[in-house]
Order: sequence, then C-alpha cells, then structure tokens
Amino acid sequence: NFTGGAARFDHLLTNSRDLTVAAGSSLNAGDLSLGGAANTMTVAGAFTGVVDLGGGDDVLRLTTGGTFTGSAQGGAGSDTLELALGGTDAAPTALGATPFNGFETLSLQSGVVSVAGDYGFDTIQVRNGRLIGLAGSRLTASNIVVAQGATFGSAGAVTGNIAVAGT
Repeated sequence: NFTGGAARFDHLLTNSRDLTVAAGSSLNAGDLSLGGAANTMTVAGAFTGVVDLGGGDDVLRLTTGGTFTGSAQGGAGSDTLELALGGTDAAPTALGATPFNGFETLSLQSGVVSVAGDYGFDTIQVRNGRLIGLAGSRLTASNIVVAQGATFGSAGAVTGNIAVAGT
C-alpha cells in the first residue's frame, strides 16, 4: 500500500490482494499487474498508469479526492468498477472517456458523476448519488438498476433494461 509520498515504477507486479493508493500519496506505475486472485485496488490519492487486475473477481474503487490517469483492464472473472466520489449537480466528477475495459459491473456508491464516451457493462448499479450520461455518450448494460434515493439520466444514448426505485 502507498500511504504517503510518491513512488514511480516502469513495471509493477504484485501478488497482494489489496492495493491502496491513499489520500496524499501518488503512484506512477507505468504497467501495473495484479495477481490472479480476487483483488481490490482503491485509489484515494493520485494514480497514473495502466492497470491489469488479472483473473478473479476484482474491484477497482475510485474514491473522493483520488485521481486516475491511464486505463484499467478488469480481466477474467466478474469485475467491478466502483465509484465512491464527490461532485455536485453544479460540478459533477467527470469520468470522461478513460478506458475501463473488461469490467462487468459499474457501481456508483456516492457522488454526482458524469460520463462521456462509450461505456459497456453487464450491469450498472446506481446505489446512491447521481449518474449522468453527457451528450454524445453511450451507456450499454443488460441491466441498469437505480436504487431508492439515487438518480440516473442521460443526454446521450442508453441501451439496456432499466429498473428504477429512485428518480
């Protein structure tokens, strides 16, 4: 785990099941490969690089105050991109067009998040907060589930079955 200061690697290979880039720290990993088990990578600080989560049921968790620059590959297994972010209606956290590939689930835990570009998942869960698809975005998922108290809307294209308990 990276809990303070800065670290830089051209290639980083770890068999640790949990990797945290804590608030106030930064990791420039170039290419980061995690082992074949179920891994959890939490980004609360600054991360730059290309992540391969490997096999297993993995979670990439992006949290308030963290920055993720690069791309991530979920790999084999059932992988989740979990967003526990800040943002407001006036200034949403922009997910942008960062390539997150091979993730079966997008789970918004908190915050107001806007997405641009093309994103495809098996399931999108809006558990709390607000998920906004910007004009020109394309969100595709077999199931889009919006929980009570959560909000989902898009000015772009949405393809999938939507179940709304929220707004």
